Amino acid sequence: AAATRSPQERNTRLENMCWRIWNLARKKKQ
Repeated sequence: AAATRSPQERNTRLENMCWRIWNLARKKKQ
């Protein structure tokens, strides 16, 4: 199913995942 989706959609999902991880890392530092 993932292969039929547009690469832009995959990039957006990847960005969301990185953003979430980055936010968690930032909260831990504070």
